[in-house]
Amino acid sequence: VDPPIGLGEQADATEPEDDVQGANWLWPALRIVGLSAAGVGLLLLPFLFLPIAKRRRAKSRKSEPNPELRALGAWEEYLDRAADAGVDVPQSASRGAVGGPSAALIATTVDRAVFSPYGIDDAQANGVWSAVEMDTREREASRTRWQRIRAAYGLRSYGLRVRRRRATSETGSRGLSPPR
Repeated sequence: VDPPIGLGEQADATEPEDDVQGANWLWPALRIVGLSAAGVGLLLLPFLFLPIAKRRRAKSRKSEPNPELRALGAWEEYLDRAADAGVDVPQSASRGAVGGPSAALIATTVDRAVFSPYGIDDAQANGVWSAVEMDTREREASRTRWQRIRAAYGLRSYGLRVRRRRATSETGSRGLSPPR
């Protein structure tokens, strides 16, 4: 007598099914972990992007082969770093109007690079960059850690300004109009 068809194979098939069902929790858990990591990464992306973008901009300006353009890039970097540090730099101000310990040297050399018929050489352009770096170090040394972090993530050098409400004597402490 032949045994019934499929009885012998059913007993063998139940064992691997138990292993597959036991691993079913793994894929949803990995999906949750992966999506959570992607979400955290997207939230952290702006914090990673801004300092990297600023460093690339400075490196691009500093690696300009033409000394006149490199000196002009140093001036632009000087203005951008000052703006991010909270210094109000008027758009229409001359180079001499911007204050700072190294501003006079930087402004004079950049003016010579731009307006002089002789221009400047590589050593002078590198000297302007050294002055910009020195001014940045001096500015950072006089600031708190929080102010340095704000400057690193500041958007003023990109033309974006965050306006803050300030309470005046006529308004309430939250900037609201007084009750009538």
